Amino acid sequence: LAWAVAVGGVASPRLFAAVERHLVGEMMAGYNPQKVSSIVCSFAQAGHDAPQLFEMVQEVLVERAMSGFNPANTASVAWAFAARGHDTEEVLSVVEERVWQQGLVGFGEVHLVLL
Repeated sequence: LAWAVAVGGVASPRLFAAVERHLVGEMMAGYNPQKVSSIVCSFAQAGHDAPQLFEMVQEVLVERAMSGFNPANTASVAWAFAARGHDTEEVLSVVEERVWQQGLVGFGEVHLVLL
């Protein structure tokens, strides 16, 4: 839902606030890397500042060292946090470490542009 609204360019602060409350309340339990990257990209693309959500995602990413993130997920998370413009240093350090460990195998042009 958040992705569709963000891509559609619809300004919906109430919707994003409700989604943020829901996700933070559930602590995104069981969310796989694809879902995590889609969520943060949706919020970043919509320009909705969701500090609690991004802080929680940052903690999860750092704790898990982005385990299970493929090149697309990694690039999307990097873009989303960079697009927010603040509180990104720790996440981008984890992204850098993940890329260093994986190498650039599997990263296509679009992934490299997002990084």
